[in-house]
Amino acid sequence: MLNIFDVKDRCYLITGASSGIGRNLSILLNEAGAKLLLTGRSIEKLNETHDMLKYKDNAIIESADLSDVKNIKDWVRNFISKHNALLNGFVHCAGVSIVKPLAVVEQKDFVDILQINLIAGMELLKSVANPKYSVRGSSFVFVSSVAGLIGEPGMLCYGASKAALINSVKTAALELARYKYRVNTIAPGMVKTPILNAYKGLEEDQIKAIEGKFPLGTGEPSDVSNAILFLLSDASRWITGTTVIVDGGYSAGK
Repeated sequence: MLNIFDVKDRCYLITGASSGIGRNLSILLNEAGAKLLLTGRSIEKLNETHDMLKYKDNAIIESADLSDVKNIKDWVRNFISKHNALLNGFVHCAGVSIVKPLAVVEQKDFVDILQINLIAGMELLKSVANPKYSVRGSSFVFVSSVAGLIGEPGMLCYGASKAALINSVKTAALELARYKYRVNTIAPGMVKTPILNAYKGLEEDQIKAIEGKFPLGTGEPSDVSNAILFLLSDASRWITGTTVIVDGGYSAGK
């Protein structure tokens, strides 16, 4: 029987592969037989991810600082070319977050967040959404957040960046459909990853109040990775320009 979720021997670039959702996704895709180009800022953490893989020969790691936007095009194209790869898509997991209310947020906070969460991702897409670097029918997935759909105190910069990402993906999907490229976002709720360290500045009762908003509780990285696998596979071949919400019911009552 044909397995429409099969990604064996397909090649994907994963950003933010050094931890959290990016690491979990790398392990999942590796077990599914995909070939991977993995990147993150820390080579030490990338090596940790690589050590966790079942089929280590199917993954190549290289550290990169995606905040250096002007060099993304040359870096990613060189990364793909020197390993004689042709992508079937990518997943932009790299992201940063801060928790700051309007009263204390600064212009630099917006710039720093947008640089990674939005601009770097769009630069990656612009660089590889090309028949020379990715095959017809490739799937490009961006990790957004329910914070981009629903307001939450303290999430001004982060929510704005994720909302901008959702809208940018819709436009990109329309522009790239002629090449049969698919572009989607996934919007997780609160997932147990290192990015939750941004909540350390909140009081315990504030954190519990946020967690209580998720009917199914907070999520695991695998909950998001499984949905991303769907978006990468042929099972989602008629889906583009959309946002898949994976939030344990958080947004259902909004």
